[in-house]
Amino acid sequence: MPGWTVINETITQVHTNFYGGVSSSEGSQLLDLSGYYGRGGIKSDNFSTTIGNTYTVQFALGAFSVTGTNVVLDVWVNNIKFTTFVNMLDPGKYSDWETKTFSFMATDALTSLSFSVSQDPSTNRAGVGLDNVIVTAGGTPTQVPEPGIAGLALSGLLGMAWMRRRKK
Repeated sequence: MPGWTVINETITQVHTNFYGGVSSSEGSQLLDLSGYYGRGGIKSDNFSTTIGNTYTVQFALGAFSVTGTNVVLDVWVNNIKFTTFVNMLDPGKYSDWETKTFSFMATDALTSLSFSVSQDPSTNRAGVGLDNVIVTAGGTPTQVPEPGIAGLALSGLLGMAWMRRRKK
């Protein structure tokens, strides 16, 4: 797939709609991260970001019943584990898609995202799907001073004012 690389030494497949009774969240294809060993993953090529700006990532996380009830997916930003998402498959359903969202602040001019299955395939064989990954740029976050620093500066100024007044 252009722009993405398979990781975790396992098979990751693109399936057309209605694969094994599972349809994509939108469109006609989905990415099956379950792979041969149940621990598949995918990493994006680097994309340009502006240091200090916030970016929002939205994607669809699918759960497909084989012999499991939920899926667990780790998300990495620039090879650092950022967060974990879970999709709990509703009882009686064979497949389910949930939209997941997270934001990160760019720390480099180039950024990569990775999505990898982190459930134990020996105890949970639910299929894991990924679809519709969208990254949007947000605004620049506002810097807020640490309360301790502001309090220390204020107490210093008050102390200087009190000493000055006392000398008069």
